[in-house]
Amino acid sequence: MRAFIRKLSNHRYRPYATSLFVCLAALLVIVCSGCKKETSTPMDDLLGDWHLSIQNQHMILLFHMDGRFTLDTKIVGNLSNVVTSKGIVTGVVTLDENQLTLTPDQVEIEKSNWVVGEPKAFTITEKNEDNLILTNEAGRPHTWKRTRSKPATAPAAVETGKMHVIRLDPIVVNLKKDAFYAKDRFLCMDLEILLKEGILLDPETGYWIHPRIQEAATFFLSNQTYDKVKTFDHSQKVVEKLKGLLTPYMNNNIDKLNIKALIVTSKIVVVDDFIAARTPPPPAEKSEEDTDGATKNKGAGNTAS
Repeated sequence: MRAFIRKLSNHRYRPYATSLFVCLAALLVIVCSGCKKETSTPMDDLLGDWHLSIQNQHMILLFHMDGRFTLDTKIVGNLSNVVTSKGIVTGVVTLDENQLTLTPDQVEIEKSNWVVGEPKAFTITEKNEDNLILTNEAGRPHTWKRTRSKPATAPAAVETGKMHVIRLDPIVVNLKKDAFYAKDRFLCMDLEILLKEGILLDPETGYWIHPRIQEAATFFLSNQTYDKVKTFDHSQKVVEKLKGLLTPYMNNNIDKLNIKALIVTSKIVVVDDFIAARTPPPPAEKSEEDTDGATKNKGAGNTAS
C-alpha cells in the first residue's frame, strides 16, 4: 500500500492519480445519493386521530396507513353527561395537494348526509402537528385537534383491513371523592379495545384475553374523581391513560380504547337503567306442559325401540 502511494506521488503517475481521485469522488456521491431516506408523503402528516366538537356532537376522524379513514360520531345529552355512539363511517382517502376527498364505502349512521359511493371534498386550509383545518364544500371551516401522536412508520408485512374489536363487560364504579362533603357519583362506561392493524384473530379460539384485564380496568376507573371524568374530553384523557395500563395485558397489541357509552351520575336509578340495558334477558323457562310433553315423547321413543 505504501509503495502504491509513493507511485501516485511520483510525477509520472500524478495525472493518473488525479483521475483516480475524481472517479472515487464521483462514486462516493452516487453511493451517498442512493443512501438517502425516502421522503415522507403528505398523507403521512394526517395519520392518527383528529377530534372535532360541534355543540353536543363529538367526532373522531382516524386516518389509517392503508389509505382509509374511520369517522366515529358520538352524541352528548343536553341535560346530562350521557354519551352514546351515533355511528361510524368508513371509506377511502384521496389527497391531491390541499384537496382532501373522503369517499365512504360503509355508512352505519341513520339520518346522515354521508352516502356510500358519494365523495365529500374538503380544502386543507391549515395543517400542523396539532391542528387540521378543513373547509367543506359550503365554505365553512372546522378545526380538528389531534388526539394522539401519529404513527412513526408503517410496520412491515402488515395485512390491511379493519381493526379487530374486543368488547369489555360494562363497567360501573363509585367515583373516588376528592372532598369529605362531596356526594356519591357513579361512572358507567362501555369500552371496547381496538387491536392494531394486522393483528388477526384466531377463528377458533379468538384473541386470548388476560383474565384480569376487566378487573384492572374497573380498579383504575374506580380511583378517578368526578373532576377527571365530568366531560367527554376529560374521560378521553383518562381512557388514554387506561390504555397504557392495559397494553401489557394484550402483548402491546392495543391500538386504542373506544368509549361506546358513558354516563356520570349521582342517581342510582340511572345506574340501574344502564345495567339493565346491557344485561341479556334470561333464557325462556319451559312451561310444565312442554316439560310433560317432552317426557312423554321420550318415553314413547324408548318403548318403540
